[in-house]
Amino acid sequence: SYVKRGDVLAELDQSAIKERLRQCEAGIKNIEISLKKAGLRKEIARLKKERRLALFENDLISREEKEDLEANQSLLEADIESLNQSLEQMKSQLESNKIDLSYTVINASIDGVVLERKVNEGQTVVTGFQAPILFRIADLKKMQIECNVDEKYLNYIKEGREVEFDVAYTTHKFKG
Repeated sequence: SYVKRGDVLAELDQSAIKERLRQCEAGIKNIEISLKKAGLRKEIARLKKERRLALFENDLISREEKEDLEANQSLLEADIESLNQSLEQMKSQLESNKIDLSYTVINASIDGVVLERKVNEGQTVVTGFQAPILFRIADLKKMQIECNVDEKYLNYIKEGREVEFDVAYTTHKFKG
């Protein structure tokens, strides 16, 4: 059958990749919520630290309590940095899964006629270092024909003369 460049020839099973996409999207939302919470905890710790530092300057709290407040502030900043890194990693995984999803749709690379289909619906396709050939498509507008001609027809063959032929796997008659 005739196909145009970009026509969908086949779709591979997308369910596992779509599930990974959903997991990444949920993970991103969870991390974003955790970042909001951590930001609020950091703000509360900052306000608490400011109030306590005023008390420390008047010798109303111990040095140990002051140091605990500073350490807590540093821990919260580290938590936020860790969450930001996790968010970037999850976004990267999401993009990678989107790319994988795009590979599940096999499109025609050229306008032409599908000469051969090497896969059937439901068949498992195994890939290795080299991508398997799933379809063979030919651009029948530009082709060279090599054929054997019985010598009794040689008088009919002349350069520039129009010919009509058909190709296996199609019902269409071609002229050239």
